[in-house]
Amino acid sequence: MPTPPPLTLHELAARAGGAAWVSARLFELVGGWCTTTPEAHVVGRLAAQSHRHAWHAELWSARIPEATILDRATVERAPSAEVADLLDRCRDLPGTPERLAVLGEVLLPGLLDAHVAHRARASTVCDGATLRTLGLVVADLEGDLSEVSTLRTRLPDADAGPVADLRAALGAAGGLLGPLP
Repeated sequence: MPTPPPLTLHELAARAGGAAWVSARLFELVGGWCTTTPEAHVVGRLAAQSHRHAWHAELWSARIPEATILDRATVERAPSAEVADLLDRCRDLPGTPERLAVLGEVLLPGLLDAHVAHRARASTVCDGATLRTLGLVVADLEGDLSEVSTLRTRLPDADAGPVADLRAALGAAGGLLGPLP
């Protein structure tokens, strides 16, 4: 099977803008959970992950190409209304086990999959900065996934309903960043 071509300027801008938006929302979501999570050992880890998402948002915002043909406001936005709705629904998860289950089974893997797919399409010739950003973000997400998995072993099992519902919503949305062109 032939290798797909690298992303165009507009496709790269949309991908970086969507990643910046999703990372900023994850910063808000995970940071917001810190205020209502009773387990102190979980709060500290959620706070650290929240701050990494904020940093990732900055990294992705910096990857939006500067071009007169692009309007930053039109590319740094939700990849789709379905993704925005999915993240809004995560805000009201009932307890720590459900929050960590959704984070570890839906959100982090969904974002990791999107970035790994993007890395496979990036050009080593003209996307060096994007590849460096992808390397940093992918490593952080892998570490965060491992951390969430460890945290979950110290908590009761989560209600499977929210995880299944949000996983289905993620599939219907075509992924957290939408499908690659």
